[in-house]
Amino acid sequence: MLVRAGRCAAGAEAFLASAEHVPEDSRAEVLRQAADAWMAAGYIDRGLDLLRPMLRAEGVWWPRSPLLAVFALLWTYARLRLRGIEVRGEVAPTEAQLRRVDLCWSVGMGLTNTMPADGMLFAVRAVLAALQAGEPGRVGRGLAVLGAFHRLIGRAEVGARFVQRAREIAEARDDPQLLGLTYVCSAADAMITGDWRECVARTAKGLDALSAPRAGMPWERVLGACFELTALDQLGRFVDVERRAGEHLRDAEARGDLYGLVVFSQFFAQARVAAGDLAAARHYARDSVRRWTQRSYTLQHFYALRVEVCCDLYDGEVHRADSRLRERWPSIVGAGLLRNPISRIDALLLRARCALARGDRRGAMRVACRLGCESRHDAALHARWIRARAAPSRARADAELAAAADGFQAAGMTLAAWSIEQRRAGADLERRARAERALRELGVSDPERWQRVFLP
Repeated sequence: MLVRAGRCAAGAEAFLASAEHVPEDSRAEVLRQAADAWMAAGYIDRGLDLLRPMLRAEGVWWPRSPLLAVFALLWTYARLRLRGIEVRGEVAPTEAQLRRVDLCWSVGMGLTNTMPADGMLFAVRAVLAALQAGEPGRVGRGLAVLGAFHRLIGRAEVGARFVQRAREIAEARDDPQLLGLTYVCSAADAMITGDWRECVARTAKGLDALSAPRAGMPWERVLGACFELTALDQLGRFVDVERRAGEHLRDAEARGDLYGLVVFSQFFAQARVAAGDLAAARHYARDSVRRWTQRSYTLQHFYALRVEVCCDLYDGEVHRADSRLRERWPSIVGAGLLRNPISRIDALLLRARCALARGDRRGAMRVACRLGCESRHDAALHARWIRARAAPSRARADAELAAAADGFQAAGMTLAAWSIEQRRAGADLERRARAERALRELGVSDPERWQRVFLP
């Protein structure tokens, strides 16, 4: 009951306490449930300390590096495609089969949004094991999660088929938790393509389904909230980001959800940068990583770094921002975060902004070339304004800025559009004032200083 109420850390403690008093043949499953609850709550070190010995006992190999995890993921995915996604056979699954499914799922669920390659590898393994066991509910949740993965490898139509099959399973079983997960995972697909407004709409559907009494309050709701906030952040709706992140942050604190505390603190911190409250932004960013795992460099470490770099740029501390990013770049690369399109584009934008701020036009142009090769629509728009800022010709620069602003406006990314408009206004005071009013309505307290962060 504690886990279904969203109090996963308390649930993990309860499982551990009960493991001392159950029969020996039931103890391993109780410990797995404890590990699952730790992972759902974001205590990934504690969860993995319990899960690794169980995985070894099951003969499940754990890659020793993010690169090996990518190779293992591709191999395991190829096996899944060859096997197909239909549940076969009428024989009831054995306890051993379900244990293997659930062990892999516990790792996949806990790591997909922190160490993406490892997390997705174990999610695929969980689907394969669930198909072998013939258990539809476990198959459905895995297919939903794998839906967005196909967008990354250029097979969006296959991903849509996976999510649709998961939705059919959810409807056949009248399972609101799985149904909500399908909407959340379809939001991830919109997020990868940069359709931020559609991402917000899909997460709203998912969170609505997950609010049903029988859905409980598991990690799926936190995942959906993260996708919603990512989209709002990209749209530049910082007033909404601060409000929603604050609500989720208070809820996570009440439930003892470490993962929620960390990620919602970072979204809240980013909104405080726009508001000019750098002390609060740095506090929330630093406090989030202080609480988080120190064993591996994860997405959460990168997004705390992003807040710090933005604070430095806002303060005019260009060299500090650049040094901070350069120091951590090997960790970003080593953790495989440049293989994830969301974090890759965010990291490249930080590099471009630091390069422009220190006057390195060639460095900024190199980043613009990389962004121009991304499949995400708004990455090409970012490449345009970076080229404009790095261009020696003012006439060419203004044309590029105008095209980027039009594209951002059409995509609903109004903060980016108005930031460019303010920059283009020049000495036109009326035009500048109109842009600054729009920026303030979106949560930017000092538009002039904000340009140091967004459009240096």
